[in-house]
Amino acid sequence: MNLKRVTIASLLLALAGCASQPAQLTEMPAVRPARGHAIPRDRVGTLKVYSAVHPEAKGSLIAYPHSSYRIYSEKGNLLKVVLNHSGQLGETPELINLSPGLYKVIAESEGRGIVMVPVIIQSSMTTEVRLIKTVRTITPDAFASN
Repeated sequence: MNLKRVTIASLLLALAGCASQPAQLTEMPAVRPARGHAIPRDRVGTLKVYSAVHPEAKGSLIAYPHSSYRIYSEKGNLLKVVLNHSGQLGETPELINLSPGLYKVIAESEGRGIVMVPVIIQSSMTTEVRLIKTVRTITPDAFASN
């Protein structure tokens, strides 16, 4: 129990950086892939996290890249730090391949600050974690010059 408290406290300190006030960690309900048919467990699943966005200038455009997040094992071991930027402007969340199982994602959400979300990964399925209010869709028209 004390080890779990120390691990969560360490995570908060690491995510908070040099902030003057400590961040609050909100635990969210578990997220799993949409229902589908059973697939053998020897294949990986995919995780896609729509974490909070922070606008940044990219030339004459404003991009909305998602914030980075961390993936932990069910036991609390850090497995991966995900920068979470892909696509032409870095606005598309990264797709992360993981073995089937239970994981914990710690990420920044819109409106709730830093959250911990239990995530279930299933073979050949994508689990999406949505921590933003709206998903921005970029169309080719956004890049057309007038």
